[in-house]
Amino acid sequence: MSNTNPFRLIVRAAIWGAVAIILAYIGLHIAALIDLDYNRVQVYNMVSGQIESVILTIWDFIRPFLQIVILLAIVDWIFRRVGIDIKSKTQLHWNAPAIIAFVVIGAFALAALTGMEGASYMKDVVLVVVGFYFGTQRDIIKQVNNSDKTDPEN
Repeated sequence: MSNTNPFRLIVRAAIWGAVAIILAYIGLHIAALIDLDYNRVQVYNMVSGQIESVILTIWDFIRPFLQIVILLAIVDWIFRRVGIDIKSKTQLHWNAPAIIAFVVIGAFALAALTGMEGASYMKDVVLVVVGFYFGTQRDIIKQVNNSDKTDPEN
C-alpha cells in the first residue's frame, strides 16, 4: 500500500464516500416509503433533506475543480494531437507567465461557456493577465532587439 499514489488514494476515498452518501440518501427515501410510523417518516425525510443539502454544497465546491481538470485534459489532448509533449524539456520552453495566461484564459472560456455566475468577474482578471503577458512579451522582444543592435558581429 506504500507504493500507491496519494492522489489516487484521495480520489478513491472521495468516490467511495460519494457512493456511501448516495446509498444512504436512497436508503432513507426507501425507508420513508416502507415505514408506517409517521414520526419515523418525518425523521427520515429530515435526515435525507440534510444529506441532500450536504451533497449540493459539496457539488458547488467541487464543480470548479472538475471544470479545470476537464479543461486541462482537453488542452493535453489537443497538444498530443498536434505533437507537443508537455513533459519534454527539449521541444518547448515554457515560462510561468505563458502557462498562467493559458490556464486563466481557458478557465474564463470554460466559465463563460458553461454559464457560471462568476464569469463576469473573471473577465477583469483575464484582462489583467493578458495585459501583463503581452507587456512582458513586448519587453522581451525589446531586450532581444537591443542585444542584437549592440552585438559586434552584426
